[in-house]
Parts: sequence; structure tokens; C-alpha cells
Amino acid sequence: MGTFKILSGTSFTPALQNRSSVDFKVLAFDVEQLIQKVFQESDLKNEFERCEISRFKKSEDGRERFKKSETGVVVIFSLYFTQMVTVEKIKNELILGINTNKTNLTQTLKIDVNSIQVTGNASKHFFSV
Repeated sequence: MGTFKILSGTSFTPALQNRSSVDFKVLAFDVEQLIQKVFQESDLKNEFERCEISRFKKSEDGRERFKKSETGVVVIFSLYFTQMVTVEKIKNELILGINTNKTNLTQTLKIDVNSIQVTGNASKHFFSV
């Protein structure tokens, strides 16, 4: 499992807690596209299989860090690889990719690279973080 905070470009709303809502689906699609692009242009492009957004939650430090009208969104996601990859390698590639990827999505969704956390769980066919 992995997590990171989106600092700007979107705001947390209760609809983001409902996987069936349009808000959830739109933001999940955008974040999945961003993560896919990062890994497709990384050293893990041959191992990367897919990304799934599990849920969104309100940033716990929203009041301190954000304007009153806007709160950050924490993304909880899983990544799947065709073979085992270390948690450190995954985290490093995410940080590098987000810092260097200058797509419309990374310009719109500002991600706090210092908030990226990755924990791993190896299995026979995929590596979920």
C-alpha cells in the first residue's frame, strides 16, 4: 500500500469517500494516470503493471497547511508489478517521477513528495504497495 498527499489542485469533499461517486471516479482516474505515467517513464517501466486507488481521505493537517476553503487529499493506493520490487525502489521512482514529470496532471495536482509512504506486501504474481 502507498499513500501521498495532494496539496492543491483538488479539495477534499465527502463525495470522495464514495467509490461510486463521479468525484471519486474522476480524481481516481487522474491520479492513476499520473502514477502510470511516472512508472512508464521510470526504471521500473518493464515491471510496472497497474495502479489502483483504494480510497481518499481528508488530510490530517489540513487546518495548518491549507486555506480555510481548501483541504488536502490523502491518496491511498496499490501498485502491481510483474515481479518483486523493493519498497525503497518504488518510493524513489515515485519521488523522482513526480519531481521531474512535467505533464498537465503534475502541474494541476501538486503532490507533497515528502508525504509519500510505501509499505510492501509480496505475493507470487504481484507486489502490492
